[in-house]
Amino acid sequence: HDWQEAARAYHRDFRDRIAEGATEVPKSVDEATLARGAEQFAARLAKRNPLLSMLPATTTVVRLLDGGLVRLSRSGIEFSASADEPADVRTHSESLLFCLKTPWGANALHVNGRFTAERPGGERRFFDFFKLADWNDHGFTLTLNGLPAWLGLLNERIERRVYARLG
Repeated sequence: HDWQEAARAYHRDFRDRIAEGATEVPKSVDEATLARGAEQFAARLAKRNPLLSMLPATTTVVRLLDGGLVRLSRSGIEFSASADEPADVRTHSESLLFCLKTPWGANALHVNGRFTAERPGGERRFFDFFKLADWNDHGFTLTLNGLPAWLGLLNERIERRVYARLG
């Protein structure tokens, strides 16, 4: 079977589609809506994870493609107009709201690639911020009953990092 003609047709279709531009234009989300999303995100994490306060605080800084800068922490959201402050990632406000509203939002953002890391390790800091929501979506909660499972996950993660550094 000769695949070359199919490959040429695919590449022609791909070039044509890319030349047409975006098929979907994101909608800007106002600060009040993002703030509500951040509050609901924090409340959902606290409700599902009674031992949440035992974890170290995490923060991520996001530059919004539709303007401004957002600092997210478990205690809330701060808005800034600063163009000079370094951010972890760049994405659209609609994408950030999706991450806050849905337990799988950050995973979907990772898959669809609607973000850009602004500095080395930025994407890791961003996705680490949403990691607990991801684990909750997979049935893991930070409770006394769930501690053995968490310790197992932590052990695996530490082992992977050690083996990666050792080569």
